[in-house]
Amino acid sequence: MDLSIVIINYNVKAFLTQCLDSIYRSQTQYSYEVIIIDNASSDSGKDMILELFPEVRWTDNAENVGFGRANNQGFEQAKGAYTLILNPDTVLREDTLEVSLNYLKAHPEVGGLGIKGIDGSGQFLPESKRGLPTPMTAFFKISGLSRLFPHSPLFSRYHLGHLNPDSNHRVDILVGCYMMVPTDLLRQVGGFDPQYFMYGEDIDLSYELLKIGRQNHYLAESQIIHYKGESTKRGSLNYVRMFYQAMVLFARKQFSGGSALAYTLLIYTGIYLRAGLAIFARLGRSAAAPLIDAAVLAVVLEQLKRYWESNHRFINGGSYPDTYTYYVQGSYVLVWIIGLWFSGTYSKHSRPTGVIQSMITATLLLGFGYGLLPEDLRFSRALLVLGATGGIAAVLAWRTLLEWLTKREFFAKPLRRPRVLFVGGGQRKLDLEQLLAERNISPSLLIYHNDANAAPEQILGLVDLYQINECVADSAALSNGQLMEIMETIGHKCAIKTFLA
Repeated sequence: MDLSIVIINYNVKAFLTQCLDSIYRSQTQYSYEVIIIDNASSDSGKDMILELFPEVRWTDNAENVGFGRANNQGFEQAKGAYTLILNPDTVLREDTLEVSLNYLKAHPEVGGLGIKGIDGSGQFLPESKRGLPTPMTAFFKISGLSRLFPHSPLFSRYHLGHLNPDSNHRVDILVGCYMMVPTDLLRQVGGFDPQYFMYGEDIDLSYELLKIGRQNHYLAESQIIHYKGESTKRGSLNYVRMFYQAMVLFARKQFSGGSALAYTLLIYTGIYLRAGLAIFARLGRSAAAPLIDAAVLAVVLEQLKRYWESNHRFINGGSYPDTYTYYVQGSYVLVWIIGLWFSGTYSKHSRPTGVIQSMITATLLLGFGYGLLPEDLRFSRALLVLGATGGIAAVLAWRTLLEWLTKREFFAKPLRRPRVLFVGGGQRKLDLEQLLAERNISPSLLIYHNDANAAPEQILGLVDLYQINECVADSAALSNGQLMEIMETIGHKCAIKTFLA
């Protein structure tokens, strides 16, 4: 047996089915076996999967023992000369196994082999190649410097952003969604450290391979799709806690002295920063949002007032009376908040245009009321206009910043009826139409492109011409390699969904 493929399943039967389909469509001269360890899924899909893929060797766990420990169960069963650690939410290209095994046989110095990964929209996954997470590398990542300078050899050492993703490279750390290792070597280092429940075990294993004198390589000659974290909610507080605690465990195990202490301090700093941001983001999307907006608007008005006092209205000294500071500015904030409320800003369907429109409308109402006030209460129309302008910018800015930092959406995307392009076999038209009807989906446009061998650029032309926002790819007519080419070409233009055979 040349290869054993070990997959851990946890409530992802649809992804696992697609993953297995891609494995058994592989074009390779090598023999392989597939070992699935189910970590006590509530709905594993076992019966359906074994009916579709009877060659699979399936083991059920009575409880969720964690990713690393479950993989070790698979390693014990492995009969292949090499073992592939594979996530269930992945899709292999037809040549992936062949190319990977050929590379390992040609490079006996390699301990672990990773591969180029793309996500479901065709974007390159930077974690496909990583550097050793030293304290300095961790600082650059936690501080955000690696995101500001994504191609810097210094600041982007965690994701090795300076290395061309389309070339093979020697790297430090591989990602556990696809990691091929000689089986004897895997057993020599003890497989995954069972202390890690989830996250961090791939970093630890990669480092253990380096410690025994082997190299880890990143392979760009083939690629996979990795839908990323379908078994867990990435970005949640629980994910942040589990990931960073795994990093603390790695630091205590692999580093010593001052390095371990520095790394631990950095990690805990990262935990508290991320947790704080997550809590603030949650508040920003809850009933506390009007209070945050009120505070932001009050600060903007106060700063503008001070600027206006010292540079325009009271150059030679003086200030606006307390009546303006407390009553007039307070009235502005109250009217703006009411306007934002009625515009739907504090609902799940808010949009930047709604914020702008409500602030302008509220300001016009304030301006009309301003003209009806007694002369001694008309302090400054300029401050009202400046306050509205600065307020719009500030209200949008804090939401946009939190959205960027936490990857949580604060604004709803425009609701559009699907404009669907189906790429695949003509005989599958009725199947697609039946599926759309069952799910009560009525596209505003549905066109069929029956040439499965069409160049991705031709499909991109159709997407642009018909303003397509969803492309459905027929897996029965397209190879996984063709699917990946389509994803990389049009993934930035529209959503891509796979219609399974």
